[in-house]
Amino acid sequence: MAAKPAMYARTVNRLADDVRAQAEAWEKDVAGVRTSLDRHTALLGLDTPGEAASRPAILREAATLLARLTRHGSDATALARELAAASFTASERDLNTAMGSAGEVLRALDDAAWPALTNVRGLIGREDGVGDRARRLFDEIAVAARASEFERSLVPVLAEAGEKANAIINAALTVENAFTPRQQPAPGPQDVRIDEPEVATHHSGAVHPGTRNHEVPAPAAEPAHAGSAGGTGSPARTRGTGRRVVASAGSTPLEELLAGELAGVRDDIRAFLADHPDAAVEISWRPVRDGSAEGAEETR
Repeated sequence: MAAKPAMYARTVNRLADDVRAQAEAWEKDVAGVRTSLDRHTALLGLDTPGEAASRPAILREAATLLARLTRHGSDATALARELAAASFTASERDLNTAMGSAGEVLRALDDAAWPALTNVRGLIGREDGVGDRARRLFDEIAVAARASEFERSLVPVLAEAGEKANAIINAALTVENAFTPRQQPAPGPQDVRIDEPEVATHHSGAVHPGTRNHEVPAPAAEPAHAGSAGGTGSPARTRGTGRRVVASAGSTPLEELLAGELAGVRDDIRAFLADHPDAAVEISWRPVRDGSAEGAEETR
């Protein structure tokens, strides 16, 4: 009989150690859950004025109980008295579930897709299907966040919220792209196409996309500069082109020859376009002296 008090004391001490160790582990997790809920109050629907939420209140009482259990150190008797005197508004079922699941809930909160949810929250004001889906998502999150963990677990709701949020964002982008007219860039020198058919010559810095009837636009000839050879038929080269224009008052054999050659080129282009209606035409020339080509080929 004398040994029974000693055995009872060892049992109480061992039980107190187990309770204290579990309380310390739960205390950290409960504190982390409360901090995360406070940080994401708006996204979780916990900021509605005048509406009490069960989860924050239960977690607050759980944190108070755990703090009381861990403050006595190794004093098993004081711990036993603390447990006997504990009285809370929340039920033992809700308190036990809140404390025991705090670690799992905290991991779900840490892994939640908060950036995506923040973006979707900006869509709840839309009056279309995208807005309806956004409102349903946040209603579902708010119901779970406000209820106790025993009544409705927040873990699966947060796990599915990220995928649902990304789907809503993609739907919003699809709707925007469907109703946004595509801006066509202005055609540049390399973008002009032959159409109906149409000849485009690529001169440096000058494009004539409106030229019709396969005519190659000729640059305006500059007047002969002072100091040119007498100004009487001496060919003058126009700036920025590979064409020589003869400055003469009347028709010369050279002009007639050039007119015939240009007409031949135009006929060749027309024939080529007839066989290749979708092709682009590039006109190039290079200086020729004594029957041999000199210098690099110049393309316009």
